[in-house]
Amino acid sequence: MLPDPTDAPALADGNDRIVPMPGAALPALLLALAASAAPDPAAPADAAKRKETPLSIVNGTVRAIDLATHQLVLEVDGAPATLALDRNSLVYLPAGLATVAALRPGDEVRAGRNGRNVAYWIEVRRPAGAAAAPAAKPGQGTGPGGASPPPAEGTGGAPAPGNVGGPR
Repeated sequence: MLPDPTDAPALADGNDRIVPMPGAALPALLLALAASAAPDPAAPADAAKRKETPLSIVNGTVRAIDLATHQLVLEVDGAPATLALDRNSLVYLPAGLATVAALRPGDEVRAGRNGRNVAYWIEVRRPAGAAAAPAAKPGQGTGPGGASPPPAEGTGGAPAPGNVGGPR
């Protein structure tokens, strides 16, 4: 007697019909599905590595900066510490944002770095007792460029106070 085809495992064939599968095909299908769903052995290591690379903060003095190799050497507790720089490394000066080209040997800095020693941000700290640099002021009555003098008296511009309507 032949086996009943309805007793065998079945798959949909895409046309809303169920097609019986031979008995030996099911284990092969399950094996193929299990192999394709198996996690990549490198993936857990990468995920674990990402979890082990939190941001840490380091305080030190700039000893050297090499823009060609994208490296910043700090002196931290008397020992050198090299930080890698990338295009996303932010530099904060007392006056505002700057680029890594603004860093100078001798600058006291605080830097945030990841586990691979890539600097996320670098804050330049003003030495104790140093006065803040005065902010540049644009010229009177000008746009961002500054440098034009105020208009001469009586040659136009705003009327003098109390003389809003002009002569009568």
